[in-house]
Amino acid sequence: MTLGQNIARLRTQKNLSQGDLADALDISRQSVSKWETDASIPELDKLLRLAELFGVTLDELVKGESAQGAAADRACAETAAPTEAAGAYTAAAPAARRETRQIAGIILLCFGALIGVLIALLGGTLAGFLLALPLFVCGTICLTVRRRTGLCCAWALYVCFALYMRFAAGVVAGNIFLTFSRLFRLNPLRLAISWSVALVLLTLVACTLRSYRTLTLRWERRSIALLTIGWIAQLGIRQALALWVRYIVNAGHGDLTGYTWKLALSGTLDSLNNLALVVLLVLTVALWRSRRQERVK
Repeated sequence: MTLGQNIARLRTQKNLSQGDLADALDISRQSVSKWETDASIPELDKLLRLAELFGVTLDELVKGESAQGAAADRACAETAAPTEAAGAYTAAAPAARRETRQIAGIILLCFGALIGVLIALLGGTLAGFLLALPLFVCGTICLTVRRRTGLCCAWALYVCFALYMRFAAGVVAGNIFLTFSRLFRLNPLRLAISWSVALVLLTLVACTLRSYRTLTLRWERRSIALLTIGWIAQLGIRQALALWVRYIVNAGHGDLTGYTWKLALSGTLDSLNNLALVVLLVLTVALWRSRRQERVK
């Protein structure tokens, strides 16, 4: 029996799907599929986690030895029982986390609907939608995103808050570079909010990089070329948005309706462009990490 066949057998015995196993190991489902078809071999740390998850020894996992035969060679049955219990508990963890995410998602959607209806009755449909939007977004993320759900919700909340501050008060994270300008020194509250938005953004970027600290991209021409194209496109889009705001959005002050939707569109596109910048940063760090590991070897 090959290693992949043994992983598939033990996974089936624990009543785990490939997605559940991927969630437990913090990897993609495609990686599990490659393991079970012997298209790739798990790294040593993943083998250790698989053995702990299935409640078997490393020899049983790799060589396909029966758990009963190995248990017969153990010193006492009291040592084996806690191991099996720990394996069963760990195997149930992905299903429990999935159920928790689903419950949280349903609760957020229900609260969003309730708050949206109440605010719509009291202050108008638009106000109700804007206040309920973060709850709807986070609820949808909890129901659909299986990995790094909390991080995705944090980014969604930040984007909603940043867009609100941009449209309501003209405050963006980039305003911190105007700290010593006369305009912002005369408005310390606006400056303080700008710094708060910037600090939250930096914190999210740091948490994202830490969450993907094990991600690596193969150091090859294709990866380098795609990342280079992505950075050039990102900078080009940023310059295009700046020209859009300068020559088209700001030129429409006379038409309030046209100016409002153009400003909203430019702000939304700028926020999406910032998210693309974070993705490029994570991928660039992953490529650099792979290059560093190759040099070490």
